[in-house]
Amino acid sequence: MNVYVSTSAIKEPFDLERVLNIYGDLGFKNIELGSSHTFRQDVREVITSLQNKYGFHYVVHNYFPPHETAFALNLSSLNESIRRKSIEHAKAAIDLSFAIQSPIYSIHPGMISDPKEIAFFTGFTFEEANNSETTYQKCFDKLVASCKELNEYAKQRGVKFAIENSGGHPAKYIYLMMTRHHEFERLMKEIDDPNFGILFDIGHYHLSTTLYETERMEDFILSFRNRIFQVHIHSNDGSDDQHLPPTTKECELLSIFNPKSIFVLEAMKNSPDQIANLVKLLQQTTMEVDE
Repeated sequence: MNVYVSTSAIKEPFDLERVLNIYGDLGFKNIELGSSHTFRQDVREVITSLQNKYGFHYVVHNYFPPHETAFALNLSSLNESIRRKSIEHAKAAIDLSFAIQSPIYSIHPGMISDPKEIAFFTGFTFEEANNSETTYQKCFDKLVASCKELNEYAKQRGVKFAIENSGGHPAKYIYLMMTRHHEFERLMKEIDDPNFGILFDIGHYHLSTTLYETERMEDFILSFRNRIFQVHIHSNDGSDDQHLPPTTKECELLSIFNPKSIFVLEAMKNSPDQIANLVKLLQQTTMEVDE
């Protein structure tokens, strides 16, 4: 099993170069380039230079590389200009993935309502949503169209493409696409391609299981075992998407995933020493699974 650490895992992750140097000095080789960094014009040069220095293996995730003017990615948006802007971001991220040999690019699926305010780490603020079945279906159709276009683009470049199950404060789940098992059944049938898969976020889906009594963690994992390309590992107490360190419960789940998946530590706001200890825990857990 491959254990990666997200660049969003550390306290104050905004300066990407600082984060990567800390990770390199800690001896980490497998890095997920996350969504928590400030814009810089030379980001490709920075990550390439440090990749050569430390021997990093990267995977690219969601809102990376960051933009000078922040916006909310939404592949499901009914606002066509927002959806196209999100697709163009994803294509640029796929091009970057190809350039730095990231085997996968993963992205959030989007929302039925575009946020009115963006506040990273505290979440998006929404207008009241029209979350009727008709609106949802229109958004789902937009998501399918976006994913088909991006999967073909990624496949041409030898990069796998994955959609993450959404998460956030439970009160915001009415705005979110792809939080439930049946949604992924539909999406995987719509795009039945081995290049297209899932980034399964354990913490996000734990919130789904607390909100919807029919959702079962193990059932989801086993149903999509061979289409889960990547796993985000963190925990919460069911009240919010807290991105806390994994507990025994999360570690025990790792044994039922496909061992070829990429496993990413995405607990946030940790010190370097805390991250090092968590990476050791996950490495030990996955070694036991491999045995």
